[in-house]
Amino acid sequence: MKKQNEDNAFEAVKKILSVYYKEDFSNVETYSPDERRRDGKDIDWIIKTGMNSYAIEHSIIEHYEGQIEYINNSYDFIDEICRNIQHVLPIDRYYTVLLSPRLIIAKKKKDLHSLSLFIKDLISKNAHALSVGDNLHSQFEGEEVVIMCDSNGVIDNGKLYRAP
Repeated sequence: MKKQNEDNAFEAVKKILSVYYKEDFSNVETYSPDERRRDGKDIDWIIKTGMNSYAIEHSIIEHYEGQIEYINNSYDFIDEICRNIQHVLPIDRYYTVLLSPRLIIAKKKKDLHSLSLFIKDLISKNAHALSVGDNLHSQFEGEEVVIMCDSNGVIDNGKLYRAP
């Protein structure tokens, strides 16, 4: 059984093919060689329409080494910081943390804890002084850490996010 993100990717590819080939790909014959052949890896889907067949492979290509680890770990990392400082953040704006992936990738918990304390301290001391549109630049272990302040009304205000 395919994962939801694979199904979503497959539906997106069908839409792209529909636009590109100016054909309706919504009710085409499809099958998954990868699911039929469980003893090894195969392509994810075959789409057959009329005389044409299309092979589709859904893969992740990292833009830099450790990107997937950074994405997976940084969301949890920032969520934890947000839970600990939410009472400190003004409710009329939100903040985005921009971190170098090197600060997250392959780090031990104690190293991440030090970074977490640094960011909590940085935001606690500066959140109220930052105006919408301001950026606060700092350094941690020789890497830049940027705190960006913005506002979009009510939805995101009073929260902390991480930049991709």
